[in-house]
Parts: sequence; C-alpha cells; structure tokens
Amino acid sequence: MTSTNPVRQFSAENVTVSVFCNETISNGKTRTFYSVSCRTFYYNNGKRKYMTSINERSVLTASMLLDLAYAWIVEHRSIVKTK
Repeated sequence: MTSTNPVRQFSAENVTVSVFCNETISNGKTRTFYSVSCRTFYYNNGKRKYMTSINERSVLTASMLLDLAYAWIVEHRSIVKTK
C-alpha cells in the first residue's frame, strides 16, 4: 500500500517537503518504508503552481526541510518498530 496523502509535510518559503509512508507485503511480512518528495512552487493569480526544477534560492530551504523530514522518519521508524 502506498499513501497518496503525505503523513508529514514541512514547508518554508516556496518549498514543500512531503513524507509518504509505504507498505509492501512480501513472503507474509509487511515492510514499511518512507519516500520523500521535494517541490518548489510559486503563486500565479492566487493559485499554487509547482515548478519542475529547484532554483538556487530554494536550495538552502530544501536542504533544511529535507533534514527535518529525515529526522522525523528516523524518530517515527523507531516508534513503529517498538509496536
């Protein structure tokens, strides 16, 4: 199963980092893994438009948000494992 909605999002300036939780079943075992999406956007007439590439200004913000997302995943993984 792959989540279509992020389980956690981090946003700052014009960058959004989304964390998705994915589960696969193999040989009767459920494996949980995470994927991360990083997107930059701008507003045009009040509507959010996503950019196809990241610009220089957004690199530092994206890096910071990716660090937050990674820390969240590490913390969350340890909680999932102890259940």
